[in-house]
Amino acid sequence: MPPVRQTPRRAAALAGEKDLSGRPVRELVGLLAAVEDGLRETRFLVHRRGVMAANPDVAPLLARERAVVAELRTRRFSQGVDHNPGHASGGRPTAATGPSPLLD
Repeated sequence: MPPVRQTPRRAAALAGEKDLSGRPVRELVGLLAAVEDGLRETRFLVHRRGVMAANPDVAPLLARERAVVAELRTRRFSQGVDHNPGHASGGRPTAATGPSPLLD
């Protein structure tokens, strides 16, 4: 796999600003996409001292991905989104929703 070209935007996205709470949701989604691109382009195993070992560049990317997803989840919960629209509260059933009860 050829080396990944680091653009200034990608480097900033992957740099790992600790406080994500001030960022808008759209920016967080873009940041998550950049981190996932970085993970796809990074080899998980590399040769180190003649053996295959975990790439040390992967751990910070995974930590960044977890932080962004956690922030997106807090936004979702804080906005009062209906998390199970197929439940008794109404809405369209989801694949995880069981069959509707038979009514007489």
